[in-house]
Amino acid sequence: MASMRGDCVVEPGESVPANVVTKVSGTSLYAQVGGVYPIALFADRLVDALLLDDRCCIPIDGDKRNEATLKYFFTEVFCNCSGGNEQITCQEFDDTKLLVPKAAWGILKA
Repeated sequence: MASMRGDCVVEPGESVPANVVTKVSGTSLYAQVGGVYPIALFADRLVDALLLDDRCCIPIDGDKRNEATLKYFFTEVFCNCSGGNEQITCQEFDDTKLLVPKAAWGILKA
């Protein structure tokens, strides 16, 4: 993953490449929050918080179910459900779901 850092991170003093779309138009929730990048940041922080919360006990195995895959798939689902063009690639597999226990759903309410 560290070997791809240069492809994914804009370092201080660098500018975003011209072919990268940073603004999203439209009235969908996806557009209103700014597209995939803000959603991915939200997913990153949400999954981290859920994994640290003792009330959740989200199962991870360090292989198929790890922090990175859960964040990726959650981002994919959020983008798709909010009006983005991202496709949900593994909807039928439990390994790709957060699996927040039903007893802990209340902590997700605002």
